[in-house]
Amino acid sequence: MLLETRELRYFVAVADAGRFTYAAAQLHIAQQSLSAAIAQMERRLGVELFERDRQGLKLTAGGEALLPSAREILERTEAAAEDARRAAGGGTLRVGYAVLAASELTTPILARLQSAEPRLEIRLRLADYDDPSAGLAKGATDVALVRRPLAGAFAFEDLFHEPRVAVLPRARAARRVGIAELAEDAVIADPGPDAVWRAFYTADDVRGGPPKRTVTVASFDEELATVALGRAIAFTSAAAARLYPRPELAYVPLAGAAPCTVALAWDPARAPRRLESVLAAARGARDRARADGSFERYGWS
Repeated sequence: MLLETRELRYFVAVADAGRFTYAAAQLHIAQQSLSAAIAQMERRLGVELFERDRQGLKLTAGGEALLPSAREILERTEAAAEDARRAAGGGTLRVGYAVLAASELTTPILARLQSAEPRLEIRLRLADYDDPSAGLAKGATDVALVRRPLAGAFAFEDLFHEPRVAVLPRARAARRVGIAELAEDAVIADPGPDAVWRAFYTADDVRGGPPKRTVTVASFDEELATVALGRAIAFTSAAAARLYPRPELAYVPLAGAAPCTVALAWDPARAPRRLESVLAAARGARDRARADGSFERYGWS
């Protein structure tokens, strides 16, 4: 009995995510469809692959045994497909992007790249909420649009800087807010392992240390909903006010906060073959944005 590549991809996604909900979002399929596919896979194998615990899903002994081979098969399949595309003059570039990506510069960068490399298959991957490296740390992407600072030995092409803002309930809207005014608020903190990124987006540098209380959420939408309910505040980039406007929220400039840096990032130990084309597209889009007034319009520097 042979397993299909699709089944293996679903299995690995669930194993990595630990929850059907997260894996389904990553795979862009319905949770019910993913659950049904895994159940069918288990029936065909005659082996249970997952068991539930209070933290979510846990691999069974059978699942643990299958996982390394499943990863290897998927890697080999992708490598074979990539070899064929390269032989035909094409290829694949996996582009990760974190929440907000490169704001209004995202589409121009990708459009320039696709125009310069028409046979290149650009695969976009939205980062998991707990991975501000947008897949680079896990080797799941080749390049990524990120917001610094990040932990890790990555290389960067900085695109622009933009202010950090406090995300507050609409009733607390103001022209500007100081960190002392927010001292008693719980702050939303990233659940991932990157302590450098987390500290920057809980404004530890402005406060002089971590907040008294934090609240962990699983997505940016959940973050905004948590703020709207008054359970916590958040700190993010000013672009969120344009890209995620919500009538119940206020995005307020944070006094004394250094700006965040929007950048193109890659792992220099495995730089993609099309890196120069990617850099040229990013620089061209940035230069065009400077020339057409976008930097002034959006408050970039």
